[in-house]
Amino acid sequence: MPRLRKVDRVRRHARRRFRQRVGETLTPQRHDELVRAIQAGLAEFIERPSRRVSICRVDELRLVYDRRRKLIVTVIRDDSEPEN
Repeated sequence: MPRLRKVDRVRRHARRRFRQRVGETLTPQRHDELVRAIQAGLAEFIERPSRRVSICRVDELRLVYDRRRKLIVTVIRDDSEPEN
């Protein structure tokens, strides 16, 4: 089995974390919607831990976005939300 590219591994990680933390499936269409919102400036900027990665909020979701790869890296659970 061929080794997955970095982009594919990041996408798989984001899908798993989205399902785990939000309880929904991150479809390619939903991923593209969220990325377009970030790129269009519709997301609330939270912080930029590095030049490549930023954290922002879109539709009540805290997302880690990789600017170089144009991908959502992961979903972060809000600390203010109660655990279920």
